[in-house]
Amino acid sequence: MNSCKTEIKQLSVENILTKTIDHSGQHFLAKAKLEYTIDASYTATQNEHIYAYEIKQLREGVNYFAKSYNGGFEYTENGEPSTYAYLIWETKKRLYFIHNFMRFHSVFEQDNSVELYQEGVEKIGDRSYYVLHAYNKNQLPTDIIINYHFYINTSTFKLDYIGHDTNLGDNLFHFRKLVNKRRVKDVLFSDYEHL
Repeated sequence: MNSCKTEIKQLSVENILTKTIDHSGQHFLAKAKLEYTIDASYTATQNEHIYAYEIKQLREGVNYFAKSYNGGFEYTENGEPSTYAYLIWETKKRLYFIHNFMRFHSVFEQDNSVELYQEGVEKIGDRSYYVLHAYNKNQLPTDIIINYHFYINTSTFKLDYIGHDTNLGDNLFHFRKLVNKRRVKDVLFSDYEHL
């Protein structure tokens, strides 16, 4: 990534966010329930700032269940609490992907606990991006994402890349490209390509 040399209209963080949220339809998720199945059954429920994300999976005769919610985390195997650290860590990684999608719009809200500022404009390939950095000033032990870096196209105001690090102990910066974008009931969905 190189610093952008061309003249890009400077906008306030609020203007960039308003245009991006309008384009994405994320505000429709403030009160929503999503259910889907890939390798397991996933349920994401949100009512403003109250959320619960669940994963259920039957594997080799064992019923696994994990739930992340405001201030808590549960993990059971066949209905019994489990403390197997590796599986819990892997499950938390899955839950943070749901969290990343469902709570994304919260950084756009007037939330005193979220520090948000513009880092400038960067060029990726032939496109220019506003780079916004967001982090929660009041991290809870159950908060998975520590820092977000949003790459918003300066022409279309589409979110094309997300970078973030977590408190999962991996000490990695995760950088993802949003691909396979599609609109379902006014909400823009996309898949993530790990870079």
